[in-house]
Amino acid sequence: MIPSRGRPRARDAAQVGERIVEAAWAVLLEVGPEALTVDKVASAARASKQTIYTRHEGKRALLQAVLEARVSAAVAGLESLPEARDARAAFVELLTRAVVMFSQPEKLMFDRVIDWIDAHAEPGEARPTRVALADRFRAMMEGHLATARARYGLSVDDPAMAARFWLDGVTGHMRCMAQGDGDQASWARAYTDFFLRGAGARGGL
Repeated sequence: MIPSRGRPRARDAAQVGERIVEAAWAVLLEVGPEALTVDKVASAARASKQTIYTRHEGKRALLQAVLEARVSAAVAGLESLPEARDARAAFVELLTRAVVMFSQPEKLMFDRVIDWIDAHAEPGEARPTRVALADRFRAMMEGHLATARARYGLSVDDPAMAARFWLDGVTGHMRCMAQGDGDQASWARAYTDFFLRGAGARGGL
């Protein structure tokens, strides 16, 4: 009895999807978002264009999927507040991890992809990609502040503003910093102290 070919199993389909996303990232690193084409990705992924279009409506949707996958992997170490003896030590460790993440060479490609996606947004689209990512990081930081309140008794005057203050400070620092330049551990400690004072932090320090 000849077995039916049927459709690929769910696991096989997921592997194809992952292969497409990884191939698209490799093409991005080689040619950038402007020169990336579905043809190039199909060749790199050893998949047909039809297979790609079945999963992604077009180049913009494909780039959004790649960006989401890479950002999610990059921020995995930032999604929970590190365990530490007090709130200050926990936020120093968190900030050190953030500096490492934001200083990776691929962060430059993130910026280029975000700019390309937002430049090709649909008319009237309300939440550009860069704004959505910033909202994601701010919400993450608000969650960390809530964790610190429960774990260490830390309290801040305005958690939402404090989260924005933290993110703006980190991203601003990374934009001004030359790759690998300076003592980032010392900066992380100094900025954490500055941040906690500016946020009106009380208790747990």
